[in-house]
Parts: sequence; structure tokens; C-alpha cells
Amino acid sequence: MNFQKINWPNEKSFAFTIIDETDYGTTENLTSIYKLLLERKIKITKTVWLYHTRDHFTGDSLEDKSYRDFILHLNKNGVEIALHNVGSGFFSYQEKKNAMNLFKKYIGYFPKILVNHSNMDNIYWGHKRFIFPFNFFYKVFQRRQFYGDDAKSEHFWGDIVKEHIDYIPNFSFKNNFTSFFDDRMPYIINRKTKYSNYWFSTTLVKTIEDFEYFTSKEFVDLLEKKNAFVILHVCFGKLNIKEMEMLKKQIKHLSERNGWFVTVSELLDFLRQQQTQRILKYKDELILTLRWLFNR
Repeated sequence: MNFQKINWPNEKSFAFTIIDETDYGTTENLTSIYKLLLERKIKITKTVWLYHTRDHFTGDSLEDKSYRDFILHLNKNGVEIALHNVGSGFFSYQEKKNAMNLFKKYIGYFPKILVNHSNMDNIYWGHKRFIFPFNFFYKVFQRRQFYGDDAKSEHFWGDIVKEHIDYIPNFSFKNNFTSFFDDRMPYIINRKTKYSNYWFSTTLVKTIEDFEYFTSKEFVDLLEKKNAFVILHVCFGKLNIKEMEMLKKQIKHLSERNGWFVTVSELLDFLRQQQTQRILKYKDELILTLRWLFNR
């Protein structure tokens, strides 16, 4: 692939950030890793739930006073706070509207990023993620439906998302930096403009071995060589204490490199400023979808 050179701010050689899904995250199991990130001045994006879970998923929410204090501390120290839906499970339209105002009250700003969870109120999820013909086959073989963008559904909240959310991730790729697969992000998808704004891709981190590789000297050398960027999509709450200790060494090494360590929104805002074409055309979305399918 051909990569267009990006002049990163402050003569940095690459850009690195993380988006952390809030599933299974608690004050207890997250404090260690975030303490290290703050000490090493690596700014990332942390998603939250406003409400306690109402299904089988676990993890703290902003209804927990100690957890809320922890999140406010992160926010005060440069961590961007984002949404992973307003909670896990079913929430009414009014609850979701109230959640946005609560978010603003607690954090000081409305969230710019929404990461779809496993809720039926996900936005443009399931078969709606894809263009024809992939959307047709996905709907046939994957029966689960999502209704966050369906104004007739009790799960609807698309107008709230459109008003407040700038960015939603769609495809998560494996084994390489994000710009290797998607160098056009963030982008607008015309058929989704009614209830969304911009979309972007991430690089999936499922295991501690993945994280070790994506913070290794080998990988960071590649980022520098390609003048690239990576958005790691991780769930720190799934890592046990022993694995946290392994992460500390890797993050210390990473922080000593000439990278631009910013939040996801900061990176996406910067990339938007470099763009001349923001609407993703059918051909380009087709290519991106094929890359995702062959990468799975």
C-alpha cells in the first residue's frame, strides 16, 4: 500500500492512542494501568456507562461514587471520557437523554465518541454496518437486529447521537497499524448521515500478547518507518493483575519513543483537518469492507 506522509505535530514520527471499552472495568482493576499511563504522559480515551448494567455484563458505572471520582480524576489529567452506550441492557429514550445531560454535568462536556456495545440500541449496527451485497447476506445469516437508528423502535436514540456524538468506530482490524487498513478516516457514510456523523476504524487488541506486540520495539519501529497511526481497541477490564504488570514494562518503553500520544478525538480531529474528501464513496467502502473480511 502507498502511504501519504503526514506531518505530525511537534515533529513527531507517528501517532498512538487507545480506546478502552468499559466492560468489566472497576476502580480496583483499572487504577494500576491508568496510573502508569498518566505517569508516562500517554493520553487515551476511556469509555464509560452512566448507569448500572441491566444484563449479564459487569463493570462499574458513573452511578458508583468511587468509580465516578476515579473517572473524574482521569478526565482532569487528560484522559478523554467517551460512551459505550449509556449502560449495558435496555434503557428508555428518556433515560438516554438524561444520561447525556448527566455526562455533561459530571465530565464537563458531551461525549464526542460512542463505541457501540452489545445493546439492541446500537447505532447502524448488525447488517446496517455494511454496503450491498454484504448487508443482505449478513441480515440473512445473522438474525440479531439493532434498533438505535429506528425511530419507530423503543430502542431509538439516533437523534441524541446525531446531536452530540462526532465519531463512531465501525471496523476493527487485526495484526497491523490502523492506517495500514484505513487511511481515509474519519469519514462520512451518506446512508447513515441521518443519525450519525463520522466513522472510523481501530486495531483490535484481544489478548495480552496482542498488546505486547503493538507496544513492542518492532511494531513502533514500523509505525515510525511508515509515518503511521494506530488506535488500539482494548478492554483493560478483561486483563488480570498479573497481565497488568506485563503491560507496565511495555508502556514505559512505548512512552520513550517519538510518538504523538493523544486521545482518539484529538487524533480524529487532526486527521479531519488534513482531508480533502470526507464522504466515503461506494468503491472505497467496498474496498474497506473486503479488507475487514479478509482480515478476520
